[in-house]
Amino acid sequence: MRRNQLISVHSLLVLITCSTAITVPGQEVGVVESFALAQDRAKAIEQLVPGTEAYYYYRCLERQHAGSFDEVNALLATWIERHGRSQRVWEIENRQALLTYEKDRAATFKFLRDRLKLRFDHQQVVRGSKPDLPTQLDQTAISVTTLTARAFRDHPKSLGGFRTSGLDALASTSLNDRLLTALLSRLQRPDIQNLPALVVRELENKNSRGFGALGIHNKLLLAQLEECARLRPSLLADTKFVTTWLTRLAPNPDVPWRRDAKARESYLDRLASFCDRLPSVHNSLKAHVLHHRLLYDLEVSRLDKKRFLSYLRLPRRTRYANPLYVRDRRVIELVDSSRKYPTGLDAIQNDEPLIRSYLGHYFVDEDTIEPYSEFVDRKYLTRIFAETKIVSGDPDTERWYSMLDDPAYYDRIRERVEITFPPSQPRFYGANDPVTVNVDIKNVDKLIVKTYQI
Repeated sequence: MRRNQLISVHSLLVLITCSTAITVPGQEVGVVESFALAQDRAKAIEQLVPGTEAYYYYRCLERQHAGSFDEVNALLATWIERHGRSQRVWEIENRQALLTYEKDRAATFKFLRDRLKLRFDHQQVVRGSKPDLPTQLDQTAISVTTLTARAFRDHPKSLGGFRTSGLDALASTSLNDRLLTALLSRLQRPDIQNLPALVVRELENKNSRGFGALGIHNKLLLAQLEECARLRPSLLADTKFVTTWLTRLAPNPDVPWRRDAKARESYLDRLASFCDRLPSVHNSLKAHVLHHRLLYDLEVSRLDKKRFLSYLRLPRRTRYANPLYVRDRRVIELVDSSRKYPTGLDAIQNDEPLIRSYLGHYFVDEDTIEPYSEFVDRKYLTRIFAETKIVSGDPDTERWYSMLDDPAYYDRIRERVEITFPPSQPRFYGANDPVTVNVDIKNVDKLIVKTYQI
């Protein structure tokens, strides 16, 4: 048995030394020859400069030949400290382990296992034997609590020990402000049960950068936005929060809501219900939504005076607005007609045609301008009121002329030629829908309509 072990060790010696290619620099050829042939090899290496790598190599080799293995260990330590591990160091270490086999077999075997990366954990399969190994993992060792504690132990004061897939479990734990911000910064999905509470808590932190600073803010679902607003009502004054909410109200992309009247009305109703909850800092958004709802009401010939007055009540600086009504308003409360929103609806821009259309509709039957005078300039109202009565054929012409007090303007009204499509004129038709065209005309005796087949 001992001989077999020696044969095995000697075989490993051959394997290791043969697998290590030794390159001898040209200037050392004479040293190699002198060293190999010398009767006194210690004297043969005196020509080498002490402290060089060649010196350490041949010195260790000479001491191994002499059997002074303890000296070799000391030389190796100094050699590695000064020159690092090289191929020659490996060669000497391999020789040292094998040459000291008889002195310390356990150390040699350990060296060989580590150097050759050997494994001896295979087990013999015995037929019919019953395994005594556990059939399931220890649940306490792999529980979320255990793994979480280990992650925080290995990465204190950070979430570096957690993969993205493991962040969900942290949402239900108590995290300090710093870790909470780190958690929300890494979340990629909104399907976290208590996410609104976590978002609101982070926003209340004095170091928070506000809503919209974290990517998860823009992924909150509509119900989660609702919960955030319940927990922190001041969010309804936050522009970024409101903008995110608006995107959640948009119709399904597959629904042609711009051409489908019912779908458009449903969408406008959702927008209006949301805007009713907003403070005055969002008057521009309120006007934006109301403007398009009033246009829709004109198209379907279903004008709503209460809605129209709500639109006029929003303060703005325009040529038709009552300056006294807007005089003491904060700038942030004034309607900006050029403002755009992620609603898919155009900016208001010039809304005077809409105002004239509604006033003209109501003035046909009304006898006073008072319901509108708080919000609209009286001179502007008086002119439209008188013009509407004249155009509609009201018999009390002398009263309306006196209101205008401008013969030239009256003549222009009387002689003006108008050809307009009413707001209720459909703009979209199906391939098989019958097409009808309605036109409002004034001072037009003869109208020629040309049709073209495309």
